[in-house]
Amino acid sequence: ATPTFQRILTELGMLYRSSISEVCRVRSSPDYEDLDMQRWKPPGDSPNHPAIYRLRIVCSDGAVVRDGIDIDTCDSVGNLEMGEEVLAFDRCINRSGIMRYRTSWGWVSEQTRGHGREPISEVISIHGVAGSRKRQRKDQLQKRKPIDYGVADLRSAGASILARLQNSQCSLYTSLGRVTMTIPRSRPFSQTQIGPHISTIVREIGNFLRQNFSLGEEGDTTLGPGGLAMYLGNMLSIFHSSIYEERREKQYLNVLVLCNCLYYDGLYDSFLLPANKSTISEKIDIQSLLPKSGFYAAVRSVIRYGFAAIKEFQCQDHVQTNQRLNRVIASSLPTALSLLRHLSSQSLLIDSALGDILQKMNSRDFSQFLCDPLDIDKFEEEGRIFSFRQHPFASHVHCSIGAIANEFWRNKDLIYCPPH
Repeated sequence: ATPTFQRILTELGMLYRSSISEVCRVRSSPDYEDLDMQRWKPPGDSPNHPAIYRLRIVCSDGAVVRDGIDIDTCDSVGNLEMGEEVLAFDRCINRSGIMRYRTSWGWVSEQTRGHGREPISEVISIHGVAGSRKRQRKDQLQKRKPIDYGVADLRSAGASILARLQNSQCSLYTSLGRVTMTIPRSRPFSQTQIGPHISTIVREIGNFLRQNFSLGEEGDTTLGPGGLAMYLGNMLSIFHSSIYEERREKQYLNVLVLCNCLYYDGLYDSFLLPANKSTISEKIDIQSLLPKSGFYAAVRSVIRYGFAAIKEFQCQDHVQTNQRLNRVIASSLPTALSLLRHLSSQSLLIDSALGDILQKMNSRDFSQFLCDPLDIDKFEEEGRIFSFRQHPFASHVHCSIGAIANEFWRNKDLIYCPPH
């Protein structure tokens, strides 16, 4: 973990936070829902549908032209080569979720089906505003009725592009987290050598995650309550991805990164102990269970806003749209609840292999995952040492989750939430 690498991580983090903040500002604005509804209206009822799309084929295998919107039941009538440009006069989303364009020869896809969704064609220009259109009867059957979706305005399109940073940052920090999980499991503790890069990466991940929540703690005048809840929901999502992973039907919790975050949130009881172990108390400070900073504070803020917004939403009339939640609640509340559910798992918190190794570490080795060496010297002068205690650590996490759950079970707006 060289200084250059750390600087790149810092700059990427700043870009990510500013981008997601702007995305949430746009998507939580009062007129965003109305603009989005306009895009779903059919041609003739919305100005978001161009009269002509100019397409370029970008797939190396070219594009298959079919005589209808549906891919599986419509016949192939030709092919277009890579680099070829054509005009399209209509577009819609078929039952496979693929955007399809109608050309003079037939319908072509924007992307391939499947997980990869490789691009087939791209729009290089649009012209005019479309009037009302009639499609073939076979494309209007109820089971495969296409969905109209107009062109987004520039602000919404820009927000969609910036939002892609969420997935890239999640992938980056998930990969870094896997590096820190390679410490223990293959060799006995006596043969395990922990390189300094491991502790540096743990601290860098923790620093990134803490800075993500600083916007919610400081308050941002450009984001309203809904925008802030949406922002914190995105930050909780990347926090969840950084500390938790499920692969090959097994679940893994990055205890080292979680310890780092809890330490800087002021939850010292499981790590920073008196040098005289006979004075260690197993009592938990009730006030520390609901910290006002870090990811616990973000979870509380998101759930608090979610309950209040659900109450407001349920009191409004949404019969025509059959909508039960707004965009902000749907993007933030499930993330917060999913994080609490995984942290409450005893089997994840008390990992015997990793816990035994952390408990056997001397104070200096373990403290490198939490803070800089200068802080270690300062605490040792004060007669305190760093030590991981597996069961008190799990107990403290569970008590914090219990305190949060108790706080919201007693929230008067809970009665407005859906049964599920």
